[in-house]
This record gives sequence, C-alpha cells and structure tokens, in this order.
Amino acid sequence: FDLHQRLKELQQKRGTLESTLQGQKTRLEQDRQKVSHLDAEVKKIQEHKEVQHRIERMRQKLAWMEYEDARHLFLEEKNKLRDEENKLKVKEQEQAPLQSAVDKVSKWQADIAATDKKLKTELATGIKGIEASLQNLGELADKFSSIKHELRRKIQEEEGRNERMKKYIDEIAGFEREVAESSREDVEAAIKDLQEKIQACNRDISSVSNEKATADNFIRDKQRESSAVVQEIKRLNDLSNQRLELLRRRSRDAYEATVWLQQNEGRFKGKIYPPIMTQIDLLNASDAKYVEAQIPVKDLLAFVAEYPEDLNSFLGTIRDTRNLRVNGVVVPSESLESFRPRRPLSEISRCGFRAYTQSLFSAPDGVMRYLCKRHRVHDIPVGDARTEDCLAEVRQLGIRRFFTRDNVYSVKVSQYDPSRTTTMSSELSAPRLLTMSVDVTDLNKLEKDKQALAEEIAARTAEVKKLNAKDRTLQQQLEELRMAKKRLIGELSHIKQLSVVLEQKRNALQRLQSEAIDLDAERR
Repeated sequence: FDLHQRLKELQQKRGTLESTLQGQKTRLEQDRQKVSHLDAEVKKIQEHKEVQHRIERMRQKLAWMEYEDARHLFLEEKNKLRDEENKLKVKEQEQAPLQSAVDKVSKWQADIAATDKKLKTELATGIKGIEASLQNLGELADKFSSIKHELRRKIQEEEGRNERMKKYIDEIAGFEREVAESSREDVEAAIKDLQEKIQACNRDISSVSNEKATADNFIRDKQRESSAVVQEIKRLNDLSNQRLELLRRRSRDAYEATVWLQQNEGRFKGKIYPPIMTQIDLLNASDAKYVEAQIPVKDLLAFVAEYPEDLNSFLGTIRDTRNLRVNGVVVPSESLESFRPRRPLSEISRCGFRAYTQSLFSAPDGVMRYLCKRHRVHDIPVGDARTEDCLAEVRQLGIRRFFTRDNVYSVKVSQYDPSRTTTMSSELSAPRLLTMSVDVTDLNKLEKDKQALAEEIAARTAEVKKLNAKDRTLQQQLEELRMAKKRLIGELSHIKQLSVVLEQKRNALQRLQSEAIDLDAERR
C-alpha cells in the first residue's frame, strides 16, 4: 500500500512537472516570437536612421549647389556692369564737340526771355486802365439789373398770391360741401351702437373662455389620472429589472451572461432566451410554488437556444472569454400542440384537480416546449384540499405525479407487480425564484380605466376644439366691430378736422387779401 501511495504521489508530481514544463515551453515560444518581432522593429529603426542620414546629406549638398548658382549669377552681373560703364565713357567722349554749341543756344534763349519780360510789364499797365473803366460800367449794369429783378419778383409774388387765393377759395368751397354732407350726430350714434355690440361680443368671449378653462382643467385632471394608471400598468408589466436583480442575487454568472446576451443578440442565427426564470409569467402569484417544485433550480437558471450551434457558440464564448459557468438547453423539435395531457382535465376534476401546471403560467413558445418535453408541465395536475381525500381514486386514474394545495405526491409502481404502488409526499417549499408576477385582474381593470379615461379626454378635447372654433369666430367678429368703430372714429375725427381746416383756410384767405401789392406804383 505504501508503494502504491508513493507511486500515486510520483504520478501526481510527474503531472505537475509536465504541466510546468509545458508552460515553460509555451513561455519560451512566446519569448522567441517577441524577440523575433523586436528584431524586425530594430531593423526598421536602423533603416529609418539611415534614411534620415541620407536626407541630411542631400540637404547639405542642395545648400552648396544653391550657393554655387548664386555666385555664378553674381559674377555675370558684375561683368555686365563693367561693360556698361566702359560704353558710357565712350559716349561722353563722342558728345564733347556738341557741348559748345549747346552753350551758345542757351545764351541766346536768355536774351529773348529778358525782352519778353519787358513787353509783358508794359502790357499789364495798359490792361489795368481798361479794367478800371469796365468796372465802373459793370456797377451801373448791376444796379439796373437789381431793380429789374426786384420788380419781376414782386410781379411773380403777386401772381402767386392770386393763385393761392384762388386755390384757397376752391378748397374752402370743397370743405364746406364735405362738412354739409357729413352728419356728426349720425356718426356718434353709430359709434355708440358698435360699442354696445363690442361689449356683448366680449361677454360671449369671456363665457367661452370660462367654458374652455373648465374643460382644460377637466382634461388636465383626467390626464393626471391617466398618467397614474399608465405608470401603474408599466409597474405591473415591467418585471425584467426586478427579475434580473433576483437573478443577480441567485447566480452572478447567469446574470452577467444575461447582460452580455442582451448586448450581443445579433451574433446568433436564432433566438437565445435568457434564464427560464426570467421568461415565466405566472397568472397567479400563489401558484409559484407548484411551478418551482416541478422545474429544478438548475433549469430555471438555464438559457434556452433554438439552435444547437448557437448554444455551443454562446456557452463557448461565455465560458472561455468571460470565465462564467452557466447552463444551456436546446428547444426540442416537437411543436407545442403535440404536448397533450394523457387525461383531459374534465375527467379528473372530480378529484379536486383545477388545472395542469402548464396552464398556471405563460412563457415563450420555445421555453414552453422545453418545459413540456423535459419536465412534463402539461401532464402534471394541480389539485386542492379535496384531492387529499381522493388519493386512492387518483392512483387508479394512473396519475404518477400531482400537487395538492400544500404537497407534492409521487406514485411509484413496482416493476415486478404493477398492482403494488408506493405513494410518497412532501410539503411544498415557499417559492424563491418566481416570486414576482402580474395580477392579471388588476392589469385588465387598469387597461379598462385607461381606455375610459382616454375616451373622456377625447370627448372633452373635441369639445375644446369646438369652443376654440367658436372663440375664433367671436374674436373675428370682435375684430370686425373694432375696425368698424375705428373707421367711424376716424370719420368723426375727420369731420372735426375739416371744421378746423376750413377755419384756417378762411383766415389764410383774408390774410392774402390784405397783402395785395400796387404794381403800377412799383413800376413808376
């Protein structure tokens, strides 16, 4: 035995050493690859430095070439300048004989300029005498022109005064006719009538506004009620976050895998359902204990895939890259309609059976097919207190597993003597994973309340639309009445203004008549 134990220890040590050796080989290969990669990087850096060195040499060579080009250009320009200076000296020597002739012409020009200056002085003296005589003559002409212009101005002023007097006479006649045609009393009476209509229209608008305010308050109240109902419906319907939190507390690996699946659903060919516990919706929360008693916790935490290849890919990714341990199952090929109980509920209801386990909850088709195939939820009946009193009859019916109000029963038949059966029972435990469910009755009532509130809001909204249309009509009528009143007030103001303008025109006419000019006396 000691040798055997020693041999086992040596074998274990050998396995450990082989694992260590394999790890060292793997690390050595990784280091070799890393060194190979670094050799390539070093080679690239050396090549880069060589290229940089060549570029620097080319830059220096380029600067020297530019300097040589500039120096050659400077020498060429310097030689050209020297040639031009030599040509200039030759030209100056050729022009020397002509300079004396130019000096003689300059002297002759100076003599002519002195003679011209003397003649201009004598001419200026004669012109001054002529200008003095012309100035005396101009003063006499200006005086005559001023008198003539003043007389013409007075004639034009008198003609303009006569025209303005004629214009004032015509305007006064027109204003007198217009004042005679306008009745100030009729306009004031019409304004008073319009004011009464405006007040009546304002009262109607105020009444409509009050009705609108009442309707708007009603709508706001109903909208608040509707919002509260919608929030309650949302609270009842939205169990996913609560279920995920329960899943996190029960299995962190399953929770993290579910979160990853929600973010990567598009990577798979078919549907992969999160853990079954998140897909089951109980019709009555009190039935959770039956469903949990029939479905093991391992399956309640399992993912359900439509295709085996999707499940393998999902589990491989979760286990290898995320280091998570979860369970997964595949949807069976049978349709949901193929899963029927061996006995209709009507045949066993006399024993207190009220439903099969499948009818206690709802779930997606694929999940339900798996539960029927694997856990026969379609064939496990649920009874009540009466079932406890009918156990013998239940065994005769051939039911091998069933629930009463607080217990689960299993009936085992002997392989050697079918007439011998053994019945075992155990008390149902309180549910732990399916504790959250929706009260369908309350949900239906809330949906009806929501619909009724929507209908009330729609009816009052239609009433508000009618009131808005009536208000727009009244506002339009009010605006028309105000415009009519404004026109009449403008007309009344115009009548008053006509009287003032007529008086002003009469005064202006009298003033013009008193400003007449005696043209005969002015001509003399």
